[in-house]
Amino acid sequence: MRFHRLPLILGFVLVLLTPISFAQEVPSATLARNSDPTGRPLWEVGLAGIGGYVTDYPGAAQSRFRGFPVPYFIYRGKVLRAGDGGILRGRFQLSETLELDLSFGGSLNADSDKNTLRRGMPDLDFLGEIGPQLTWRAWEQKDRSLTLNLPVRASLSFGDGGIRSRGFVLNPRLTYRDRDFIGGNTLSLGVGPIFSSEKLMDYFYEIRPEFALRDRPAFDAESGYLGSEVSIGLSRQLTPQVRLFVGSQTGLYHGATNRRSTLLARKINGNFAFGLSWAIWESSRRSAD
Repeated sequence: MRFHRLPLILGFVLVLLTPISFAQEVPSATLARNSDPTGRPLWEVGLAGIGGYVTDYPGAAQSRFRGFPVPYFIYRGKVLRAGDGGILRGRFQLSETLELDLSFGGSLNADSDKNTLRRGMPDLDFLGEIGPQLTWRAWEQKDRSLTLNLPVRASLSFGDGGIRSRGFVLNPRLTYRDRDFIGGNTLSLGVGPIFSSEKLMDYFYEIRPEFALRDRPAFDAESGYLGSEVSIGLSRQLTPQVRLFVGSQTGLYHGATNRRSTLLARKINGNFAFGLSWAIWESSRRSAD
């Protein structure tokens, strides 16, 4: 996909599905106010400016800076939720600690002509992911919590060729969150493996014969273990309406199923993102949780 198409596609996706994490480095919950002792607003509308240094794809040898504004909408209903830890979801309580809802994910596009290892190959389009998620609240104590998320998501690419299916992703994730970390900061720590079907593995790591070179031999990718992610996010309320957030994500690809592909060049990837969110409008009514 050409980079001049990026604002159009990102704008469409972000307006409908905001707030989305910047390539998943910053948890979406850090965009919102969450330290008000009277409770969080039932809804709020705002704008965030996000920038970061991220890899072109999992295991890529090259990274680059990305940045853009993100409008966001958050609604914290008892059943219907939007933006608060997800995009738009109906939350179905199965028990006091178990709930079923929708999970979303995604990654940015990459111009293959600007990536040394992929030069001459098709560009990587923007990827969006959607699917059911089972959440287990393993532990909660005042402002701290430990949750286990078990999402299964369908992956879709958005590019010049339209919308295409790219298979499925299984991404179990353990998250620790402290909403009163060292004087009112919000800390999020997450870790989890990623498993993928062959379609998505092909999208990232397959090298078809017509694109093979002497130092880039043909490779047929397989389904299996893509890698693991370790993330940390930190946010702080600067004013009642403005919040600062930073986050990092480390991708670990030791033992990955397709580690023999020359496109999987790094066993460890580092990503970093930062930004400010501004809550422009909010309800006077507070959410129940």
